[in-house]
Amino acid sequence: MYCPSCGKDNIETARFCRGCGRNLTGVLQPAQAEAGSAFDRLEYRMDEIIASYTSRYFKRRAAPFVPPASLKESWKLLGQGYLTVLLDQFYIYLILNFVLQFRFVMLLLKSPFEWWRERRVRKAAQPAEPIALPQESIPSQLPAGSVTEQTTERLADYTPPPRERA
Repeated sequence: MYCPSCGKDNIETARFCRGCGRNLTGVLQPAQAEAGSAFDRLEYRMDEIIASYTSRYFKRRAAPFVPPASLKESWKLLGQGYLTVLLDQFYIYLILNFVLQFRFVMLLLKSPFEWWRERRVRKAAQPAEPIALPQESIPSQLPAGSVTEQTTERLADYTPPPRERA
């Protein structure tokens, strides 16, 4: 049996929790999804969803979900759900109204300077204008031959190097 306070796994016959010392004699067993009426199963699933959603801001029990043992705990879980929704809405409000707008203004102010800096870097990286050579130093016609033709013409002159013995 899991303790509804700390989530510690205790033996079924335990009277007190090993983790927090809570009295377990009046604690109900966790409702199984297949047990009870359709209303009970729906209530169990809804509490499970709310508990997993609120676990970001509120300390939740460790291992398997333990449904609220009393009406007071059910109301507490529901209140935590509402507080979690309010906190999420507050964070979204902050992000939309401050963070994104501030970033937009920063980009508006920064963009012209970044564009100018990138343009200077590109200009500096461009190669210099080629130097014009006098016309007499450039041959009028280059020989048109392929590498293969020139290789076969010089093949007769080629002598392989002697092999070294190991």
